[in-house]
Amino acid sequence: MKKRGFSLIELMVVIGIISIVAVFAVPAMIRNRCKADWSEVQSCMADASIRLENFRTNHGRYPDNADVLNLLGLPDPYNCAAHYQGAIRTTNTTYVITFSDTQNKLSCSDDAGDDEWVMINTSPKIYHTKNSVDGRVDVLP
Repeated sequence: MKKRGFSLIELMVVIGIISIVAVFAVPAMIRNRCKADWSEVQSCMADASIRLENFRTNHGRYPDNADVLNLLGLPDPYNCAAHYQGAIRTTNTTYVITFSDTQNKLSCSDDAGDDEWVMINTSPKIYHTKNSVDGRVDVLP
């Protein structure tokens, strides 16, 4: 009569295969989660930019730094996604929107503040000035 079940060697082979797959899958999953947060941050920046441009269209200038979030109808502190906190600095003719992962540390970074995004009204691009995943950064104009 044949015994049912798995031998120790069969179980060890399966555990080894699962371990090898996990070594490659987990880091890729963490990078993809960070990139999903990046998409959300870019969306928050675009929303703030649209609100700033609407304010400028209606008032002929950008709002004052002291009350910018309130005037734009944004919460204070201005948080986006689970990790990022934003800041908006304005003058009458320019603005700079900055988001940094200071609210909570990203799963793909060593420390809070390792990842930062900047948007300037004089440029159509969103700049990644600190990058915790692959180290590629954009230089501000």
